[in-house]
Amino acid sequence: MQMCIPGCSMASVFWHASGNNLISAAILFLLLCPLSSAECDQKFISTPDGPLNGTFYAPTLINPERDSKQCVYTFFAGPRQRVELIFTSFGLRGIPPE
Repeated sequence: MQMCIPGCSMASVFWHASGNNLISAAILFLLLCPLSSAECDQKFISTPDGPLNGTFYAPTLINPERDSKQCVYTFFAGPRQRVELIFTSFGLRGIPPE
């Protein structure tokens, strides 16, 4: 599971076994700003034959109009799995909302 968009930051995703028998879903919302931006939303689904780890990249949002943007990342783990995210870099511009 590897995605690369030029000029982006990255995070590693690891699927771990756990004692939970139910299918678990972990949803991570990277709330960069209030409005949704479907062009940067991503979905990752664990499959029995798929990789147990990988790297994904968040796009650099070029925003000359200064509109607020939000990227939604959704991770679906399989039975007895969990999702762990390790960020190697993470940066936000501007002033955080109150």
